[in-house]
Amino acid sequence: MSYLGIDIGQSGCKGQAYDLTGKLIVSTAKNYSYEIVSGCIELNPVKIWNSLQALIYDIASMTKKDPVKIICLSFLGSAIMALDEKNSPLSNLIVKGNNDICNYFDGRIKRIKNSQNLYSINGMPLKAVYPLSKALWMLFKSPNKDKVKKFMLIEDYILLKLGIKPALNYSLASLTGLFDINTKEWSKEASSIFGIDLSFFSNTTATGSFAGVLPESMCSIMGLKKGVKVLMGGFDQYMSALASGVVRGNISSNSMGSADCITNVFEKPGSIENFKKSNFQIGPYPAGGLYATLCYINSGGSLLEFFKNTFYSGKDGQTKDFYFNLETGIKKIKNKIFVLPHFLGSGTPWLDDYSAGMIYGLRFESTREDIFISILESNCFELKMNLEIIEKTLGNISELRVSGGGAKSDLWLKIRSNIFGIPVKRVKNQEGGCLAGALFAMVEDKKYGNISEAANDLVRIDKIFYPSNKETGHYYPEKYSIYKKLYKKNKQILNEIARKDFTV
Repeated sequence: MSYLGIDIGQSGCKGQAYDLTGKLIVSTAKNYSYEIVSGCIELNPVKIWNSLQALIYDIASMTKKDPVKIICLSFLGSAIMALDEKNSPLSNLIVKGNNDICNYFDGRIKRIKNSQNLYSINGMPLKAVYPLSKALWMLFKSPNKDKVKKFMLIEDYILLKLGIKPALNYSLASLTGLFDINTKEWSKEASSIFGIDLSFFSNTTATGSFAGVLPESMCSIMGLKKGVKVLMGGFDQYMSALASGVVRGNISSNSMGSADCITNVFEKPGSIENFKKSNFQIGPYPAGGLYATLCYINSGGSLLEFFKNTFYSGKDGQTKDFYFNLETGIKKIKNKIFVLPHFLGSGTPWLDDYSAGMIYGLRFESTREDIFISILESNCFELKMNLEIIEKTLGNISELRVSGGGAKSDLWLKIRSNIFGIPVKRVKNQEGGCLAGALFAMVEDKKYGNISEAANDLVRIDKIFYPSNKETGHYYPEKYSIYKKLYKKNKQILNEIARKDFTV
């Protein structure tokens, strides 16, 4: 028998099967791509469902000697869609709204008079990047507004397609801004403030709890044996943190994927004024009754892909080992180029959808390699500002556990350790969402007493990078002091450009 963990993200779904001893036996993936529709970044739910079916079928065919017994998934958190009375989608899953959605949401927020205590209830910044803005737009402004009877995130939609009663785990439900993180129930107060009836949303329950048994017909389609259990999943960033061994507060998890995200955990959402001012979200963590806060920059690995496609559009950029070859060929680190990595708007602490990416300090002697290094540095500088806010509230961070595609880069992790000034530890299993799902399956099957015990036993460290200034001296501190000024000095003009339509 085996345990299957699946991670459904923005660019594809991944799956890993583990045997009864916790040994990885199968790892595979299916890709899909987002769509740009009227300025929105969207995911087609049919493509996701078809990819998931194909993924499970492939894994089932590769685990005939160890057939899948329990499935648990992790999910992208920002995407939401509207459905009609027959639970048929009225839209794609909207990941990021366009200017119309952002402007509408900002206008509604300005009219709210009694939202002072809302953050202490829902733990969410009132920013358009989260699902609430898209739900309000679909319910009150979209062409299909009169047909909207239900909202779903990816988890409850996937459960629906699997033939299981739709539900949302606490960590995903908290992202809607309509969930009380203290009582772990939908918030009537938030519902009243925003004018959204809570009947539009699925019931909620804890990550790792029993969701249902796959119907026999679905097992047959996917090549699985009868009786496969499905567990409630979790928000992918928190699941990745769990799979990095983050079960106490002085360790940060850094998921280096398309976005670059840092998760920290703590016991109670008490003195959180710094988090509120800095637009940090707070939600229930799927382990130990803890809470988690998330800070991030939207353009992580996605910015490197933009760099590759823009500056290496020929054959060189298509090689399998492109980034490895680029890094090994770099002769110097120090340069005077700065990158503001807001190519998908800013992340925390500003959450400014109207900000944009910029490259400063270019001269005729500047090289592509200089720009590449500056991109790596810029993400670290951006996240360092966030870590400083976390440490003011939660105390010193002793180490950073990293995972995801970006964590494969030794160069990036060396830079990260030097800028952060703490050890950076790369975990062995880079597919944290998959591993976390498998850990919950093992707990369900009584292999471990709780999820923290499972994580402590099976999470492994691959390599540690220690901070050193032998090569760089005062380079990073001096560059960081300048970097902190870039956004504030350019915010007004970036916002002005974003709000203009130069195509008319």
